[in-house]
Amino acid sequence: GGAATDGGGGGGGGGFGGILAGASALAGLGGIVGGVVSLNDELDQANAGMATLISGITGTGIADSMLIAKDVVKDLRKDAAVGVGELSNYVEGFQKIMGPGLTGGASLDQMRDLTRTSLAAGFAMRGGAGLEQAPMDIVQALTGGVNDRQTPIALAALQAIGQDVSKFNDMKMKDKIDTLVEGFGKFDAGVAVM
Repeated sequence: GGAATDGGGGGGGGGFGGILAGASALAGLGGIVGGVVSLNDELDQANAGMATLISGITGTGIADSMLIAKDVVKDLRKDAAVGVGELSNYVEGFQKIMGPGLTGGASLDQMRDLTRTSLAAGFAMRGGAGLEQAPMDIVQALTGGVNDRQTPIALAALQAIGQDVSKFNDMKMKDKIDTLVEGFGKFDAGVAVM
């Protein structure tokens, strides 16, 4: 008489348990690959959108704009990794302020600082809604002025440096940008702990 076997033996990974383990590992790998593909798609879309705006606003050729955009998105990705919100909040925020920012004389670094610090201030004041509102506050502050009802996040930045709102509203665009950079800079310590 021979001995009966279970068809799987011991520890060889065969049988139904081995199939489940393999399927589980494959599903996990699929999730990782899907996440990487999704991130790459998001980065490609961010780069292309940013390049289009840079080219349109500055008149820079699309190839050069793409190189600039890749650097900007890379920096925004670093900010998003340590800040509040998601990369999309940083890209969308930057894109919202880019028009008035660039035409008003802001540097890319100033717009990055404004994006990073205004998102943190907006989140601290209004939670997730503040991530949407903060860049719009900056656009409104630069193009139409600051007031307590329409631009509470920008107002907080001005109050942080003791800036008179009516004097701010009378400033030239470049001076408004510098003032907002200074005001939102007061939130840097809080940004560091978020």
